[in-house]
Amino acid sequence: MLQEHKTIIEQVRALAAPLNAAERLTLIRAIASLDMPNRKTAARESAHRETLEAEQEGWFARPPLERQRYANEYVAVRGGEVVDHDADQRALYLRVRRQYGRQPMLIVHADWNATPDFTILIAGTDPDRRARGTAGGARWPGSPDPTVAGAVGNL
Repeated sequence: MLQEHKTIIEQVRALAAPLNAAERLTLIRAIASLDMPNRKTAARESAHRETLEAEQEGWFARPPLERQRYANEYVAVRGGEVVDHDADQRALYLRVRRQYGRQPMLIVHADWNATPDFTILIAGTDPDRRARGTAGGARWPGSPDPTVAGAVGNL
């Protein structure tokens, strides 16, 4: 890998040799900016996440009676306003993407009173899992030893 980098650097030097100082500076800036899209992407994703968090807080701060208008449906929220709703989450998503493109958009089930919490158990991280996994003589699938939690189980 180091040799590969040296070869690339030598190639760039050979290409830059006939350039004047201003052209070399332009080349250096162009090379330095190659990393910039990643930073811009990270900043954009962070801004989208903040937008969605604010939308989510706004939605769950609404009175339950107001949210109940959309009972048994998913809602798409943008700028604090419900822009669309549907019982079919996929249909809502497709409509919203068609209309708003890739702009951040909160899509949430109107009946939820708070954001759902998910717990994902990973073998070896929860010391109590072995006991739960073997209660009543049951074993995790693929685990011949009842004291060892298998990586396969129902989550």
